[in-house]
Amino acid sequence: MPNEVLATLNPSFGYQVYLSGRPRAAALELNGDVRSTIRSCAQVANSTVPADFLKPNNTFLGPWRTFEMQNNLTEIPFSGIMSQKVEDYMVASYKKQGLYNSK
Repeated sequence: MPNEVLATLNPSFGYQVYLSGRPRAAALELNGDVRSTIRSCAQVANSTVPADFLKPNNTFLGPWRTFEMQNNLTEIPFSGIMSQKVEDYMVASYKKQGLYNSK
């Protein structure tokens, strides 16, 4: 089933339309702020995430940027799902390899 169809059935698949339909644009966005990219998804069950996170089909971090502005934040909150050392390692690794060719 195409991502576009999945996104009509479940709006939380909108990000899949973006990632598959505009992979280079998505990679530029995600590589532009690797720490936010990791933190956006590395949340725990009781984390507060933007209501529209994963729904847009033209941005990945956009809902988080709005959330940050509305809540007077300068970055996506650290959830504690991993240690700071692990997060730093992941950030360094993805900065080297980029997110376009991630497997």
